[in-house]
Amino acid sequence: MINKHFKTTAEAYLRTEDPFGAVNLRNIFQPELFRLALKQVLGNDVQSAYVEELGTTLSKEEMFEILVIDPMKGAIDVDWRDFFPYLKWIPNKSFENNIQRMHFQRQAVMTALINEQKERISRGEEVDCYLDYLISEAKTLSEQQVLMLLWEAIIESSDTTLVTTEWAMYELAKDHKRQVEEAVEGAFSDNVDICTGRSETVQGGGIGADPRGWRRSLRI
Repeated sequence: MINKHFKTTAEAYLRTEDPFGAVNLRNIFQPELFRLALKQVLGNDVQSAYVEELGTTLSKEEMFEILVIDPMKGAIDVDWRDFFPYLKWIPNKSFENNIQRMHFQRQAVMTALINEQKERISRGEEVDCYLDYLISEAKTLSEQQVLMLLWEAIIESSDTTLVTTEWAMYELAKDHKRQVEEAVEGAFSDNVDICTGRSETVQGGGIGADPRGWRRSLRI
């Protein structure tokens, strides 16, 4: 994931017409996080899935909208009746229909993804992922509990990690004392391998020889 992210960032940076232009990190980072979440939860980077309840095949981008974007929008949607408890008896159909639609689509997509992986498990193909662990170890959980646990892992990995990363970059951009620009510049200019904390390393030159691209991204 790290190498692919660096490569994609470098390609986006090189495609900008303005050498001092900004690159939208969210558009690069978010799809990679969703891909990683699917692999961790389901054991497979699902590209598309047929959802019987919706009667259509959804792409990965459409699944991302249903599983991550729509629930986040629903979480901040406001029901005006919350401000006037004595008026709760008045229907708010637009709000209720939106929440019900979001819930139905989430249930349908997660059920389709889980059933697809259950077919894999029935063929004896075991993968080290969250779903396989829950099925083999957490036998007391209901199907709905398993579904919600898997969905929560997907949305947390896809959104919470992204927001935390953006916040950390914003804080670094404000605090010049904590920016390790000299170390980063040295790594990029000398093409030094940057340790990722695992058995693999990332080539510093993969982001490009100009370390100013890193500093500019911090200021977005």
